Amino acid sequence: MKAAEVRKRAFAMPLTNAAFPPGPYRFVDREFLIVTYRTDPAALAEVVPEPLKIGEPLVKYEFIRMADSTGFGDLEVLSGVHI
Repeated sequence: MKAAEVRKRAFAMPLTNAAFPPGPYRFVDREFLIVTYRTDPAALAEVVPEPLKIGEPLVKYEFIRMADSTGFGDLEVLSGVHI
């Protein structure tokens, strides 16, 4: 596969088997609950791979209700740490 073909087809990873269809997407009536907490930097360092670096030791959980979104349905998402 040539680089030009990758750029033309890429919209999600993995390129050959994305977890969701290409857009456009429609999101209405979304509800969010975002929980942010400070954690032990040493514990966080154990799960953040090199070469990534930890900024503030904050973890965020995002719970998202998207009952009327095209192609996705209701989702519960874990957001990564600030790095």
